[in-house]
Amino acid sequence: MTDSIQGVKVGDTATFEKTVSEQDIVDFARVTGDEQPLHLDDAYA
Repeated sequence: MTDSIQGVKVGDTATFEKTVSEQDIVDFARVTGDEQPLHLDDAYA
């Protein structure tokens, strides 16, 4: 991996990992306006 775009070549790859947290789900629901209890409330779901 390189620190600048000039070092990127065809065929290079990169990976990214993220553990999705409960707060990520809540934030996404708020940003998208989809705050249905089915998505956010364990008891309701």
